[in-house]
Amino acid sequence: MSKKTARFYIPHQDDPNIKIAGDLEQVEPESSTQGRKIALVYLISGLNTSLSTHFSPLIMIVIYSGNHETGGPWNVSEFDNDIADIRTVVAFLSTELGYTVDMVVAHSRGAIVAFKWISSTPEGQRVSYFVNCAGRHRMKTRSLTNYSPTESVRLLNLGLERLAIYGPSIEQQGYYEWKVKVAGQEQIGKIFAGDIERFASWDISHIWDSFPQETHVLTLQGLADETVPPYDGILHHRALSTRNPGTHTLHMVEGANHNFIGKYDEVNETILEWFNQAKEGKLPGSGIWKTGVKTKL
Repeated sequence: MSKKTARFYIPHQDDPNIKIAGDLEQVEPESSTQGRKIALVYLISGLNTSLSTHFSPLIMIVIYSGNHETGGPWNVSEFDNDIADIRTVVAFLSTELGYTVDMVVAHSRGAIVAFKWISSTPEGQRVSYFVNCAGRHRMKTRSLTNYSPTESVRLLNLGLERLAIYGPSIEQQGYYEWKVKVAGQEQIGKIFAGDIERFASWDISHIWDSFPQETHVLTLQGLADETVPPYDGILHHRALSTRNPGTHTLHMVEGANHNFIGKYDEVNETILEWFNQAKEGKLPGSGIWKTGVKTKL
């Protein structure tokens, strides 16, 4: 079976100077692309291209502007801009190459944005399969501008490392510095108190109210996630498990941190097995992955 990988730099629909970087992985590239279904994979560390042999073709892409090899301004909370990035990529795949996005695999912030895109756009509503890897459900946090060093220590003791890290720096210099990569260049991104407030105010009610009834969803959530509380996986299950005919399957990954480091094989194998079961209508009725499968004691 022939296979081909090509790097694309997709001009942004709102700013042609921004090029969104992505790798298109194709099985049987000599075949016509018109009307073929494609999987869009972005912002998940360690996901390998073995997925493409099961769902062909596949594009692996860092979707939002200002990250990794994609240019543009970096910001931690401009989710509306991220949705414009997805629209740009989907329009390119459809108009220029003839593909239809039928599956989305997204991690962390990418999952937050993918939930909104799937819920609110005609193209998103037609997606058949969505894999949510460590996507946040509860967005709200306290304002960091009021955190004293003493309060930060208290937060650290409570396990709220993120707030403990941001608070003192914002108090002292007005922002927190975060090392990022933009268009392949190392840079220092700045997180201001207002960014945190915008992040916390992002409305996720669409997950409950307007996520399509037909889309099958797999949520992968690490039990050792230091960024997103693991209980958010349960909240996604509560929001999505009553839809019909769409399903929600939850897999809590024991020992996995936010980026699933050391668990990549389990992540890949779970996605592939879930995808095949979803296509064949054989997902567990309980909504819990591996229901009925005994574990080693």
